[in-house]
Amino acid sequence: MRGANVVPALQPSGYLRLIAASRPAAEQTIARQIDEGRFAELSNSLVLPPVDDLRQAAFFLPYALLRTNADSALAAKEAYGELLARLKALDGAAIAAAHYQAEEVEVAAALGAFLSALDGVVAAASGQRAPAASA
Repeated sequence: MRGANVVPALQPSGYLRLIAASRPAAEQTIARQIDEGRFAELSNSLVLPPVDDLRQAAFFLPYALLRTNADSALAAKEAYGELLARLKALDGAAIAAAHYQAEEVEVAAALGAFLSALDGVVAAASGQRAPAASA
């Protein structure tokens, strides 16, 4: 599987398109892994495309925004911090479930929180208020 090779020189709209294009496949892949109880595989897939493409696009987005809107850039950078924390929590939940120390529902909740944080990045980049984060 080959990633989108996220580059650090796109316009903000390019990163937003990449996020929009990668999200469905990432969400479907992770949801399928949760449903099938493949939690160790899920943990590994978080550093591979399409999930890593999302993370990279969200990372570069604030820097691209600096050229046009410093306030949105700051908000997107803060939202990226939340996204990264939620990604680490999803990984932790997947690892715990792989060791029978967490339930499937906990991993699914962590996925929901990650996706909510991704929505927050997109909203911040668009100058909108980020949606309330899930725990």
